[in-house]
Amino acid sequence: MTEQDDDDAPKAPSIFSKGASFFVRNPVISGFLFALAAFAYLATSIPAPTPAAVKDAAPVAAKADAQAAADEPAALPEIAHTADTTQPATAATPPVATIAPETPAAALTPAVPAVPVVADAALVITDVGLSRRVGEAIAKTLPATASIAISSYATDPVGAAAAFKQPGRDIWLGIAVQSTSPGIDPGPLALSAGMSTDENTDLLKRQVSVLGRNVIGIFIPNDADIVAKSDMWKAMATDVIASGLMILDATKDKVATSVYVQSSDSHISAYLKSDVIIDGATSADALQKTLDQAIPVILNQRQAIVVLINPTVSSIQKVATWVDTLAAKGIRLVPASRFTGLKP
Repeated sequence: MTEQDDDDAPKAPSIFSKGASFFVRNPVISGFLFALAAFAYLATSIPAPTPAAVKDAAPVAAKADAQAAADEPAALPEIAHTADTTQPATAATPPVATIAPETPAAALTPAVPAVPVVADAALVITDVGLSRRVGEAIAKTLPATASIAISSYATDPVGAAAAFKQPGRDIWLGIAVQSTSPGIDPGPLALSAGMSTDENTDLLKRQVSVLGRNVIGIFIPNDADIVAKSDMWKAMATDVIASGLMILDATKDKVATSVYVQSSDSHISAYLKSDVIIDGATSADALQKTLDQAIPVILNQRQAIVVLINPTVSSIQKVATWVDTLAAKGIRLVPASRFTGLKP
């Protein structure tokens, strides 16, 4: 074959043309290889950051983070779920203002000055020891300065005297005496104007022996008939006072009390007369009227003895209410013995 013939003969394909043909026929592989080559080129062409650049970038990043945190909405507080019905727990509870309590109006009101004492009054409750309910009412409602007269017929006169005995209280013995009113039985120990001096003296001693030195003196009821027999009564009263007891006379009979003076101290009178008699057995209106009428008597005399006879629970309660009003009128409640100059 000639040289010309060798040039015209077909030649085998080159390596490049074979590679290009392969990538054309396989686009997926060619894309992957192209991406890999690009990544390698970029990795080698971008220089690594220097330490100075990193240091300069830190404040900028911190500032950006702070700004982002400020722009984000605040997180809602978590709610504490418990078995009971307590309120949701919050991260921060605002302080509650403390309101100071208001000063009571009474504290702002100026104190009312006490009314000066212008008169003294003694209150004597009679027939004590005959009714348990009356005795309880006296103990619960009346002050210790209220005097009592225990009946010589009391169920337990010694026990009654012990129950009421306390500082500031007078305890008298209410003796049994024949009444001036008809139809009243005074009992077997009663003194009487129809009996002799010796008989009456013996009965009086028997009554006094019931309480002995537990009493400050004897109380003569308002309806006693023996005081009217002056000569006999004067002799008996002198003996009573000589024994160290006082006499409180509730009758209307005139008695020369100045005659009955303690020989040991001439300015002490041992014979007292009552000034006002209040009947506890009357109606509530009549009882209140008598109590109201007693006020001017006390204020005019400056010293007065008020006696409550026939006491009941209701009358004791009404008298206790009356006693509570005395201080506002300038009246001081004192034991009856205060008017003798003796200590109760």
